[in-house]
Amino acid sequence: MKTLPLPQVVAGLTCCAALCTLPGAARAQIFVYSQSSQNGANAIVGSYNLDGSAINSSLISGLTYNPYIINNVAVSGTGLYVYNPGANGYYSKYSTSGATVNANLTSAFGWSGGATVNGGDLYIANYIGNSVGAYNATNGAAINASLISSGLNAPYGPVVSGSHLYVANHGNGTVGEYNLDGSVVNASLISGLTQPSDLSVANGDLYVSSLGSGNQGKVGEYDASTGAAINASLVTGLGGGGQEIAVIGNDLYIATSSKVAEYDAASGAAINTSLITGLTGVEGIAAEPAPEPGTLAFAGLGGLSLLLARRRKA
Repeated sequence: MKTLPLPQVVAGLTCCAALCTLPGAARAQIFVYSQSSQNGANAIVGSYNLDGSAINSSLISGLTYNPYIINNVAVSGTGLYVYNPGANGYYSKYSTSGATVNANLTSAFGWSGGATVNGGDLYIANYIGNSVGAYNATNGAAINASLISSGLNAPYGPVVSGSHLYVANHGNGTVGEYNLDGSVVNASLISGLTQPSDLSVANGDLYVSSLGSGNQGKVGEYDASTGAAINASLVTGLGGGGQEIAVIGNDLYIATSSKVAEYDAASGAAINTSLITGLTGVEGIAAEPAPEPGTLAFAGLGGLSLLLARRRKA
């Protein structure tokens, strides 16, 4: 049996290491959309590690700020989707390292209540138009701008899990469930809420941000299949107004107007109520988990295997 020369072994191992350390490839991140300064007219998107340390607190700058628009950022893989608010609002696409991919990804469509990405599709809620549209996540072309066009009431915080799309109705206190083609599964999967504003889904559970007692923000946990409450008051006392939320694994991240806090997604226990501080006018949060270690390792070993195969042929 031939022995692979040391230089080629080193090259193969270097390939493994390079694939596992590509910028942004294995880093779980939190992205926060906020006002650039107190009473300022501009907005920024910052990126942070899951421990709250800043990667780049001004990853994207020069955005338009509107104090009445929330859920302004979505992420999927290496794509970061940011809403530029207004009556003629539109989405821009950036890489998760902050590079502009397409500054005018979508055409002007109105006031967004949030967006989510699933595969190659970008789902956008239009809360003034009471609709949810589907767009090509690569070029922004409309697939069906009226994917869901009836039964919604100020839709916010769309999120996809498997083959289902969930939408919060800020106006009538419900969360609806739909197939990805827009057909209705259950328009009132969850009801009796007060101004639900954002959704996140993980481990078969649906997390809903809404208003609780005394108009204090809260987050409830529900079964994503049945809508049954697991804990309707998982986290309470979050201050006035709706909160933006994101879940990664067992961690629930909640953005208030000036900070991001971390809670246990199962028990609601506080882990760090000041995970990210010093923010102003937060109006969006998105979180992207790191790829499974095995995925990157497999890719790296593939590079080494290719070198071995070439050696055998030689």
